[in-house]
Amino acid sequence: MPVIFWLLAAVATINCGQVLQQRTLHIGRTSLFAWYWSLTAALGLLTALILAQPAVALTPATISGMQYLAAILMLTPAVCMLGARRPGVSAWQWFVVLPMIFVLAWPAAIQIVNSNGRTPVQLSLPALSGGILAAIMSAAPGLGRGMTIPSLLQLTAALLAASPVIPLFAQTTWLFAAAIPVQLLSTILTGNCLRHHESQLQTATTLQQKTTILWLLFQDLYGMIWAQRLMQRAAEFERSEKWKCSLTIDGFTALSSDTETDSAIADALPAFRWLLARFLDPQWVDTQLGISNATSPEACQIPKQQR
Repeated sequence: MPVIFWLLAAVATINCGQVLQQRTLHIGRTSLFAWYWSLTAALGLLTALILAQPAVALTPATISGMQYLAAILMLTPAVCMLGARRPGVSAWQWFVVLPMIFVLAWPAAIQIVNSNGRTPVQLSLPALSGGILAAIMSAAPGLGRGMTIPSLLQLTAALLAASPVIPLFAQTTWLFAAAIPVQLLSTILTGNCLRHHESQLQTATTLQQKTTILWLLFQDLYGMIWAQRLMQRAAEFERSEKWKCSLTIDGFTALSSDTETDSAIADALPAFRWLLARFLDPQWVDTQLGISNATSPEACQIPKQQR
């Protein structure tokens, strides 16, 4: 086998190792489901690389099909995060993520069966358009904060991995190989971003600093779509509970210059904890905020009409 294969295999293996190390960043959070998909995607890319070697002696259709499947799996972590709120996060995997894999892979599977594995998979324009649309939609939630570059890199890696089934790039074999270091870079930057927030939480002193860092961590972990939805709910609480602060994209801000920010945030804290508890472990949130006697999300005093 050529030296380039061993180099790429080493990079793909390192990528799997990086994903495994990041598991602790998702324990107690609904993002753990996305972590499982990230690990599956990393292993899928490594498997596709190995199976493409001449020594394995697979048919061209099987090789291109595995490469395309690896590209599809790269989209699953971001799609998983779109349904990451409790209690429906488990059902989301069965009714959204898995069907997406099936729908995107179906055209390739039909070609493999019809050609008896002799002809490499070449996606038609409708199938290719659907795959590109799914890739762009999966990257969109991560844009806007610290995950912008990792999200764009993951999108690039998915498109590069899918190049063997795109007629225009089918003969450009190095494009698939390029997906491996690009995905590794995305994985490393993702882990660094989350660890940065975790370390900042350990050094924060005021309640405003703690809630701000926790809110920025949530945005980078779950994306701007969920952040916007939580801000809308927080705005409802602000009106009904007469808050003296407002939850913005940058954290809590006092509505009046005469209001002490930490005191205003303390009044809004039960609702803030209740909103985050749909995604993050309530006990972990309370620990980061320095709250003793941690309670379940249902114990927060939230008006019934807002639930």
